[in-house]
Amino acid sequence: MDKVIGATGPTGPNGPEEIPSAYFVKFNSSIPVDGYQVASGARLPLDRKEVDNANQYILNLDENTIQFQKTGVYKVQFIVNAKMNATSQSFDINNDFISIGFRQVNDTIVYAGASTWDTNFDVIQLVGQGLFVVNQLTEKYELVNMSKYNLYLMGPKVENTITDSYYVNPLVTIIIEYLG
Repeated sequence: MDKVIGATGPTGPNGPEEIPSAYFVKFNSSIPVDGYQVASGARLPLDRKEVDNANQYILNLDENTIQFQKTGVYKVQFIVNAKMNATSQSFDINNDFISIGFRQVNDTIVYAGASTWDTNFDVIQLVGQGLFVVNQLTEKYELVNMSKYNLYLMGPKVENTITDSYYVNPLVTIIIEYLG
């Protein structure tokens, strides 16, 4: 029996597009017992860029800055594990907090930020997110300690977990997605 081939049907919809995104991280590797100190106004450290499915993001490890290779709207999310040292004998609502911001280098405008009080001076997980527009590809961006005091990045050592994967103990995580 011969096969009969009919007319070609209409073209279906395109499949989902891949979202150009990147994952930047600072892992807990050989940090001091008291934590990795980040001064007031200083950039938080980044060790590596783990994912960049569109080769769209540039991480400068020497400066701890991120640059973009495409203009447009971006979504940024960050998670930071940190603590601060007490500024007095008891909790002070005006001083004892951690504040982190993602911005253009040395700009006053923060595109994504988060703050929380550190009432017990324990390690806390701070989460922030925001949207921003990249207009100039020469601009660099940074994640900064926006508090007036030092903060200390802390997290468990990977050898104290049941895995040897450093994904289990990040001190700083930044995820950036290109929205168009």
